[in-house]
Amino acid sequence: MIKDPVVPLSPSLLPQQRLYEVKALPTWPSGVKPIVGYPGELGVPDLPKRRSRNAIYLCQAEWAWTPHHNRLAAYYLSRGRRQWLLWLGDHNDGTIPWSWEWGIVALVSHKGVEERTAASLLLAAYWAFQRDDSDLDRYHWLNDTAYLDVGEAIARAVWGDDD
Repeated sequence: MIKDPVVPLSPSLLPQQRLYEVKALPTWPSGVKPIVGYPGELGVPDLPKRRSRNAIYLCQAEWAWTPHHNRLAAYYLSRGRRQWLLWLGDHNDGTIPWSWEWGIVALVSHKGVEERTAASLLLAAYWAFQRDDSDLDRYHWLNDTAYLDVGEAIARAVWGDDD
């Protein structure tokens, strides 16, 4: 069963703050290059329209610039026929009840690429794409990173140190 992202609506639901060992980000195997872009604009035919029920929940990130200008995104990884697929769930708070809009934002051939490597590096590739294309800054909050234990390493690789 697929895990749905939980939006913390009270302080008791915020993720516990912990210290983590600094981990290094893996690297792509030689000759492997991901395809990254906006949902529906990757230029790859025959991509699935719905997330697989076996998709792995990677993490949730929030950007909170002002009380009325924020972004909440959830990321999942699934194995397609030929590639690893990174799914983006954009939280649409303009609808009642709140809903998530899903789309594939990055993919890479799964030949020679392990699952955790694909998860980490596809997320890094997508955030770097967003940084360069839309001036996206470092997220303000990262939640539910149990599967993806290199979230801070990804952020450092994309945006540099938080100093």
